[in-house]
Amino acid sequence: MHPEERYKELLKWLRAKDKVLLAFSGGVDSSLLSYAAMEALPQGCTAFMADIPYLSRRQRELSLAVAEDIDLPLIVHEVTWDELRPAHGNDLDRCYHCKKLIYSQARSLAEDLGIEWVLDGENADDRAEYRPGRRAAAEEGILSPLRDLDFSRGDVEHLIKALRVPVRLEKETCLATRISGQAITPSVVQEVETGEEAIRSICDIRELRLRRRNGHYVIQVSDADLPVIISQKQAILDAFTALGLEPPALSLQPYRSHR
Repeated sequence: MHPEERYKELLKWLRAKDKVLLAFSGGVDSSLLSYAAMEALPQGCTAFMADIPYLSRRQRELSLAVAEDIDLPLIVHEVTWDELRPAHGNDLDRCYHCKKLIYSQARSLAEDLGIEWVLDGENADDRAEYRPGRRAAAEEGILSPLRDLDFSRGDVEHLIKALRVPVRLEKETCLATRISGQAITPSVVQEVETGEEAIRSICDIRELRLRRRNGHYVIQVSDADLPVIISQKQAILDAFTALGLEPPALSLQPYRSHR
């Protein structure tokens, strides 16, 4: 089925609901779903965004800008470090603990607003990935219309362009995804964010991950951006020294995973 035909099916699916609450992240998938919901249910669409401590300022600002650009009614709830305590151990269920909190808060808000249907932006290709957060979604009764209507990642990107939805196609993920081999703490999250922003201020790179692996920093970018990083090696080292951060290594494994 052509993406435009899938989009018509999505609008039909949404119009069968009187009101919906969207779990909004500002990413490609949830932005397309929000755009469609605003078209299908202009008076019956509300979005919920959890402002978690793992969210970078950059991601937060990009998400809020998308919501404003598509006139999306958005309720932002600030999540505290203490509320996310189960995720701080950074085990295999980290995403489950985080999503469980977010989806339970979204469900509670929906009940307060008299909304039966809570939706997220998972697409059909996400089925092939290990996603502990899916268990949390199932437990809270969250629906995923893009997945259920077989929207692929390619379909979503095609429609983002065709409909001119004002969102970057590059995947943004929370800062916790950069950290492995250690617990997640406020100081480590702040260092990762500060380091990434320092690199972005030096290099014009759209997809960048500053990984914290077992206490050491590793820069990961696409193949196309490797020469950019290498050409600015000294400037990056100087910036990290000025920030009091350990000099980062450069991964020769290109960033491809959308993580």
